[in-house]
Amino acid sequence: NTLEKYCNGSTGEALAIADTNALIHNPDIEHWHFEDVKTFTVVLTPTVLSELDKHKMNHRNQQVREKASSVIRRIKEYRRRGSLHAGVVVVQGRVSLRSIANEPNMAQSLSWLDSANADDRFLASAIDVMRADLAMRAFIVTSDINLQNKAEMAGLPFCEVPASIAEKGEK
Repeated sequence: NTLEKYCNGSTGEALAIADTNALIHNPDIEHWHFEDVKTFTVVLTPTVLSELDKHKMNHRNQQVREKASSVIRRIKEYRRRGSLHAGVVVVQGRVSLRSIANEPNMAQSLSWLDSANADDRFLASAIDVMRADLAMRAFIVTSDINLQNKAEMAGLPFCEVPASIAEKGEK
């Protein structure tokens, strides 16, 4: 069950559109690996960046607040390498990171997506990213079962968050 069957292209770079829980669960994107994907760009959407900001300040769980703050610090450190909008190298020849600034146009997305729902705005952003370059392999990275269900309903490819180094060590 490889990403190959979910992605448009067969080789080359891919876009890994990460949701908030993916980044909080495993912020070490430099160690992310996906089967059949050698080079990828992690894409950050406005919804994800906004959720991270809210989590660092307001989440009821202190550990989630700390993880969100850590992810934001990492993103800011990557920004020191160049423009996040243009994309920055995380691991030469393997992983890069870029952010998009535009909120999704919900009127041009799937009719059943609700602009008041963060998961739906994230999915609409993912659709916008995929539409921008239909030849590029692209998939959503999430362990959120509700988001996975919605992605499946929308016909969007998704995969689980790669295991962290700590998790790999425990196995």
